[in-house]
Amino acid sequence: MKQYHFTQTLTNTEVAMKQLKRFFRTVFTLIFSFSLIFALTGCNENASVNGPEAVNVAQQPVDGVTGVSLNKGRGGGGSSQLQYPLVGSKIFSLKRNGTYGSGSITLDNGISFSLGTDALTPPSDIPFGDDVNITVTCERPNTGRNELTIEFGPHGCQFSPRAMVVLDWADLGIDVANLYYINDNGDYVLQNPDQIDIQNKRMYLYLDHFSRYALAAD
Repeated sequence: MKQYHFTQTLTNTEVAMKQLKRFFRTVFTLIFSFSLIFALTGCNENASVNGPEAVNVAQQPVDGVTGVSLNKGRGGGGSSQLQYPLVGSKIFSLKRNGTYGSGSITLDNGISFSLGTDALTPPSDIPFGDDVNITVTCERPNTGRNELTIEFGPHGCQFSPRAMVVLDWADLGIDVANLYYINDNGDYVLQNPDQIDIQNKRMYLYLDHFSRYALAAD
């Protein structure tokens, strides 16, 4: 009888221990869940109060181009520390499948050029298959006018699908800039961009060939 009583008491102890472990596990799970909910709620509240305001600007995708930085070294407020002219270049080479690759160029003032895969047709004076060195040059001419001029090369390149150009005017220190096409006679012809983001002071162009442009206050 004593042996039987000892075995029964041990069994009850094990059951009690299991119930106690289950209780602590449940309490721990509830504490962890409430802590996680509180942390996520706090992050969302901080993001809505202190985070940057989202800008809804439709951007036409450029096939094969990702991760283009548009904010590198942006100026503003009319106190630019950039030294003009700004020049960027990239060599586009023919791939084994017989098409030119994708790539992008970004200047220190945020102006950029992006081209997707199989979009480039070289100028007539560059044999198809040869490397094509595409350049972007931005100048701030000393004309007494607050403006930036942007020129691409080489002339005669064709793009299908179209290339994407981002023109950033923050370095001019003005709220809104006008876009001009500069023709072969040097005349400024007012143009409308494909998209414009006034809050971030940039506009978007989708080009099937190169032209010369200017950004100016008027």
